[in-house]
Amino acid sequence: MPPKMPSATCQDGEVRELERAFVSTPIGDMVIVACPIGLHKIYQQDNINDGNFHPDLSTQVELVGQPCLSTEAKVFVDKCVCWLQAYFNKNPCKVSKLCIPDLCSIKPESTLFRDRVLVTLAKSVPVGKTVTYGELASMAGSPGAQQAVGSVMAANPFQLLVPCHRVIKSGQIVGKYSGGCRNSVKVWLLEFEGMKVEKNGRVLTLTNY
Repeated sequence: MPPKMPSATCQDGEVRELERAFVSTPIGDMVIVACPIGLHKIYQQDNINDGNFHPDLSTQVELVGQPCLSTEAKVFVDKCVCWLQAYFNKNPCKVSKLCIPDLCSIKPESTLFRDRVLVTLAKSVPVGKTVTYGELASMAGSPGAQQAVGSVMAANPFQLLVPCHRVIKSGQIVGKYSGGCRNSVKVWLLEFEGMKVEKNGRVLTLTNY
């Protein structure tokens, strides 16, 4: 039997057991963690790093194997897979129309700094656009808190859905990703969305996604 997943406190204050599924994508296998009322995490497999990152756009976005999920959690996992399929098929109209699945560990109306930053990023920085840490801090109502924004980005539990790869340093410099161990992933994602990252790390907008 697979190891039992840990539990977590959900938006409504209830503690629920989490469920997990794996999905293949062009940037490697990703892990989706959900409960019966929403998503808790989505992230690349831990073993992916700059040394072994080999993106492949021919890879189909689909669940790996037959995950044992409750009916309720499967709804959110399936929505996440649909979102990823639209994203990697470069269908901007479909991505913009698809609602991000309910993110159970973020409260949309929360006054917590972390939640405000993540919600603002997800809603206000679309595909093909970038924002600096300082700009995001101001957009979230906390001007001058760029370092705190950096900490929130480093701990972002929703890779791609909450697009921390679009947050760059002042001067349009690309900056680090995943603590600096997946910088090539950030560069690839930005270029996939129509940017160009020069050798000096400067991010240039070339085309609309």
